[in-house]
Amino acid sequence: NRLVDEDRVKEEALAEAAHLAQLPPGAVALTKGRLRELDDAGLDAAIDTAKKVHAAAYATGEPQREMARFLSGRRR
Repeated sequence: NRLVDEDRVKEEALAEAAHLAQLPPGAVALTKGRLRELDDAGLDAAIDTAKKVHAAAYATGEPQREMARFLSGRRR
């Protein structure tokens, strides 16, 4: 990633595309696959953590009480 002047965006994008097209396709595919796996693992961990946090919160009954308060129009 890099910043370029507005009038050079297309030129720089085409140059970058030409460079990427010259890379070995097998290595690029393997690298992209691994990067996706890393992203997915991070996302999976984040989702698991969110599920635990939400389960713990809902076990207290607080979210349900707050939603009922909100829906009834009461203010704090």
